[in-house]
Amino acid sequence: MGAIIHTINPRLFQDQLTYIVNHAADRYVFFDLTFASLVEKLVPTCKGVDGWIAMTDRAHMPTAAIPNLLCYEDLLGAEGDDYDWPNSTRTPHRGFATRRARPAIPKASCSRIARRSCTRWRYACPTPRVTRKKRRLADRPDVPRQCMGIPYSAPMVGAKLVFPGCGLDGKSLYEMFENEGVDSSAGVPTVWLG
Repeated sequence: MGAIIHTINPRLFQDQLTYIVNHAADRYVFFDLTFASLVEKLVPTCKGVDGWIAMTDRAHMPTAAIPNLLCYEDLLGAEGDDYDWPNSTRTPHRGFATRRARPAIPKASCSRIARRSCTRWRYACPTPRVTRKKRRLADRPDVPRQCMGIPYSAPMVGAKLVFPGCGLDGKSLYEMFENEGVDSSAGVPTVWLG
């Protein structure tokens, strides 16, 4: 659709998140309900955002004071099943991440991701060369590059997906791994420090 996407690490400080959103000139921010209170704090400092999209249905919309709050399922329901994909062969094929800028200020690293590039990554994710595993029984993705393809490639190979939500502390992750039978996971070093 020609949009640029980047992820935001909710574990950063509020002023860093504000900087990232404003620096990238984000127009829409999609968020999980567990981060509604964080979004409520960001709204006054992120004036350029046209809409804050809660990833839920109408029945579970947050009650937080968020102007321009939109419902993800309502947006999807208002559209048809057909989509005329634009030619994306001209776009660069770089990943997306949040990287550090000097002096220690997080910076939004945005890029256009071509549909062809995403499809190739989905097919590559379950291969032994990428994952170093031949079979994936359960997976808990937490790395931006891998997360881009794992939600598509895991069902393709019959793997169970397990998402941690806001429980990223060591105890919560350990209990989730044990309870859900996770045998493979991906995470950045800060996640594993716990």
